[in-house]
Order: sequence, then structure tokens, then C-alpha cells
Amino acid sequence: MRQLLEVKDLTLFLRGHIFETFVVSETRKLLLPKGSPASLYFWRDSGGTEIDLLVEESGFLLPIEIKAGETLTPDFFTGLQKWMSLAGHRVVHPTLVYGGAEDATFKGIHVLGWSSVPAIYPEICSPA
Repeated sequence: MRQLLEVKDLTLFLRGHIFETFVVSETRKLLLPKGSPASLYFWRDSGGTEIDLLVEESGFLLPIEIKAGETLTPDFFTGLQKWMSLAGHRVVHPTLVYGGAEDATFKGIHVLGWSSVPAIYPEICSPA
């Protein structure tokens, strides 16, 4: 029985990485046609808090947190909120992409369901 639970955990782990790869790949594809000089980064602090994707363009930073879960939970926003408090005025359009379907805004953070990933494009193209 223990081995079955470990396989289940591995499946969830892989799903998260595949979802992150999908969002990063789609974001990169959105940048290519406009010939953007944007740079893509990943951020993690010494405590393990991370931002899955930072898009830097024209001196601004667009943070994108990626969560494969289909139901929004408060902990999805923790990394973005911490990073935003550190980054200051360079932050534009903080975004959470998750495995669900609904789009929303929560405490100044754009929330996009997985099928709305192309909506990141206007966010990348213009500052706040």
C-alpha cells in the first residue's frame, strides 16, 4: 500500500512540473513574435519561497507564480506577496496561473486559469 501512495505523490509532483513547463513555454512563445528582448528568470530565497517565472522587460518585472492545483487556496499567493514586498516599484501585473478555469483578481494579483495563459501577453507588453 505504501508503494501505491508514493506513486500517487510522484504523479502529483510530475503534474506540477509539466504544468510549470507548459506555462513557461507558452509565455516564451508569446514573447517571440514581438521580438522582445525580455529576459526570463526564476527566483528563490534562502527560506525556500519562490517565484516560478519573472519576466524582465524595459526595467519592469512581471512575476508569474504557477500552481497546477485546480482550486485556489491562500497559500498559492504567499510567494507572490512576499516577493512583491521586496521588489518595490519595478513590479508590474503580478500574475498567478493555476490549473483551474476561473479568472479573477485577488489583492492586486491577476489570477488566470490555465486556458487564459495567452492573456499574459498584454501584461508583458505594457507596464502597470
